[in-house]
Amino acid sequence: DLAEHMREREGDESTSSRGTSAAPTSDLTVTEVGGVWGTTKKEAPEAAATEGLTFAAVLAFVDSIGGAQAVAGLTTAEVVEFHVKQKTAADAIAYVELVRRSSASAVGPANVFISHAWSYLFTDLVDALRPLAEEGGGCGGGCSVVLLWLDIFCANQHAALDLAFAWWSATFVASIRAIGRTVMVLLPWRDAAPVARPAPTHTGVVPVGALLHLQSGAAFEVLLPAAERLDFERTLVADFGAVALALSTVDVQRAEAHKPEDRDAIFAAVAGAPGGAEHLNATVLDLLRAWLLSSGRAALAAVPTEERATSSLLRNLALLLVDLGKLAEAEELSREELEGLQFHLGPKHPDTLASLNNLANLLKDQGKLTEAEALHREALAGRTAQLGRQHRSTLAALEDLANLLSTQGKLAEAEPLYREALAGLRVQLGAKHLSTHKLLNNLAVLLTAKDGEELEEAEELSREALKGLRGQLGPKHPDTLAALNNLAGLLKDRSKLAEAEALHREALAGRTAQLGQQHPSTLASLNNLANLLKDQGKLEEAETLYREALEGHRAHLGEQHPSTGDSSYNLASLLEAQGKLAEAHTLYTAAAEAYQAAYGCNHEQTLDANAELILPRLMERAGTSAAPCPDSENYTYVRTPDAPTISSMDGDEGPCDDDAADAATSPATPIGHGAHK
Repeated sequence: DLAEHMREREGDESTSSRGTSAAPTSDLTVTEVGGVWGTTKKEAPEAAATEGLTFAAVLAFVDSIGGAQAVAGLTTAEVVEFHVKQKTAADAIAYVELVRRSSASAVGPANVFISHAWSYLFTDLVDALRPLAEEGGGCGGGCSVVLLWLDIFCANQHAALDLAFAWWSATFVASIRAIGRTVMVLLPWRDAAPVARPAPTHTGVVPVGALLHLQSGAAFEVLLPAAERLDFERTLVADFGAVALALSTVDVQRAEAHKPEDRDAIFAAVAGAPGGAEHLNATVLDLLRAWLLSSGRAALAAVPTEERATSSLLRNLALLLVDLGKLAEAEELSREELEGLQFHLGPKHPDTLASLNNLANLLKDQGKLTEAEALHREALAGRTAQLGRQHRSTLAALEDLANLLSTQGKLAEAEPLYREALAGLRVQLGAKHLSTHKLLNNLAVLLTAKDGEELEEAEELSREALKGLRGQLGPKHPDTLAALNNLAGLLKDRSKLAEAEALHREALAGRTAQLGQQHPSTLASLNNLANLLKDQGKLEEAETLYREALEGHRAHLGEQHPSTGDSSYNLASLLEAQGKLAEAHTLYTAAAEAYQAAYGCNHEQTLDANAELILPRLMERAGTSAAPCPDSENYTYVRTPDAPTISSMDGDEGPCDDDAADAATSPATPIGHGAHK
């Protein structure tokens, strides 16, 4: 529901900056560990053994203790206590060693690591694992038998080691990584237990669920028991948002352990890791979103062709793709939906107009502003004719068009649309409605962009919007974080730098945790903090953040996206101020080419970037007098004061737009939109 303005300019330092930002991928990994590794020695082993056992051996264990009736109603922890430990008590070994003695063919190097919670019913755990036995090859075709590393059987439940966290996070993780594939059992899927709560254990340190897995690119999957899987598949089609919401509530700080001292040790280790719990949450959420995307694609593939266009799954999957930054694939699905709705419902049906508006937002997120404007105007005209000017959907279309116009720098045309939409929402929904607060944020974005003319009103509206969003959505919701980002940028413009820095850091931390490190809004916040740090003279940290921003936008949007141009421009301005003129010239050239591709030669941003290129000292250092756009040599360039990177939010009537880095043609431009119905 957010939008980012990606532009900032320098004043007195003879440099200028615009921007977005990026964050590196996580080095953390994800697994669930219960119990202690299989040895009775007091010293920590140099390596964790990775012998696994077949699913048939798991079933044989159940039969050996009296069948399903014997474990009915028992949690996994109770099965360990009452059965696994009793069977292995004589030799104080791991159960897998007993299996080896009686059936060596059922034991071998594990190819699947099982992540689960000991609070699960044991019968549910076994049911969830059953599909692995049906795979045949279970490790990408490289083996013929699936061999499970399941802690209750493969770890020695009699060991009393007090292994340091360094052993779990290094030695043990290296062993897991060698297995190459992790399967997490999720039960119930509406409450991500193995991620939120580690399994209870009776000895040793249990790392928080989802601490330790995919560092080296090993595969990650989620399995559900049969009844849960059926419920998940039905909900995926009928209420995709409920699935996304359930998975988004993961928080490792809710974790529990059998021993309070274990929990304290775990949290201390998490807090000491790079990025702490918020970084870990972001890593886990990225993994779950990827799994959700895979599940959504599979579900959509199963929808009959004649029903795809009118399926809510098509629309919601496009929304998820936008959230993951996969804009090209999202556009493909959005165009498919629009074409199908036009055919089945007609071009003027409200659902068709909603789809049209959403595609326009998505095109805007990709910097395709000309086509986006045409579609926005078509959607607004259609809604006005079909629904009336004061209908909520029409008001949402007004706001979306205003966001686009603001992105294009057409502030004089955008402002009356914002004010009309705001007046309508106040009448229709009231001054305290969530949509009203979002629109207050967007109007504040525009006022912030007007070269300081109305900053006092902008700050008043921005604080009101932030207060309302915090109250209704909580402090970590993406819309709240967008408003936080905007207020921080505005305070920077008003030279309230200490408060601005605190808010920018809060917004960046929140977005990293809630949206992931590579989400466009996270990238924007990273860039915004860099802009502020540059103004404060903290050039080393600013340069690091600018480079992360540029790397992220190149990877996710390509060299010619205007947001990549913004990142190039920002870093170039910093390097120019540091006297690193050759690299600055290269980056100004990249920015100019990106702006030219998006806007043409005569656009203000293209002209500004080219004006930098023809500054004598840059031309001399670069050994060239050519600029990408010939017309830029006739442009009189005047450096203008800084303008913040802003987040705008759309209305609440369309299904498939979300935060995405977009180009700025004026100091305040929205770059993404929210889900509508």
